[in-house]
Amino acid sequence: MSKKKKKSWQRVLYLKQDYPDNYADLSFLANVDTKIPKITITLWLQLMSSILIISHKISLCIIITSIFYYIWCNLLDSYHLLSINIFLISITFTCLFFFQQVYLIKQSIRSFIMLSGFLYILAPILQTLTVSYSLDTIYALTIFFFFIHLISYDYTYDRANNIISLNAGLLASILLASRLSQVNRVFHFLLISFFFY
Repeated sequence: MSKKKKKSWQRVLYLKQDYPDNYADLSFLANVDTKIPKITITLWLQLMSSILIISHKISLCIIITSIFYYIWCNLLDSYHLLSINIFLISITFTCLFFFQQVYLIKQSIRSFIMLSGFLYILAPILQTLTVSYSLDTIYALTIFFFFIHLISYDYTYDRANNIISLNAGLLASILLASRLSQVNRVFHFLLISFFFY
C-alpha cells in the first residue's frame, strides 16, 4: 500500500487542497503585526480636549446671542448681515471643496439653496410666531433651550446623535429671531445661526 504524501499547505483560496477548510498552519499568523503601538492619553490631554469642546459649544451660544443683541440694538444692518452670510457661505463651500468629493459638494449646495429658500419663505411667519408672548418669556425660553442644547450635546467623539441638542439650539435661535423687527433681519439671523449649528 502506497501512502500519498500530503502537499504542503498554501495560503490560497482557489486551490483544492488535502486539508480541511478551516486549517491553518504555523506560518498563517507569521504576517500579522503583533507589535501595535500604544496610544497613551494622559489625563491632562483628555481634560483639555473636553474643556475645548465644552467651551466651543458655550461660545457658539454666546456668539448667537451677541449677534441677536447687535441686530436688536440696530448695530448690525442688513448689509452687514448679508456680508457675514456671504463670508460664512464662502468659507463653508471652500472647506467642502478641499475636503469632500464633488457629488457631496453638489448635494450640499442643493441643500443650502433649499434651506435658504424655505427660510426666506418662512421668515415672515417666524417673525410673528411669538407676538403674544412677553419679552421676558422669550428670553427665559431661549436660556432654557440653550441650556438643553448644552446638556444634551454628545461630547464624545461619536457626534452622530445630536438631534435633541440641534433642535433645542435651533428653537432658541427661532425664538430670538421672532423678536426682530424686519423680515430680512430674521432671515439673515436664522441663516447665520443655522451655519453655526
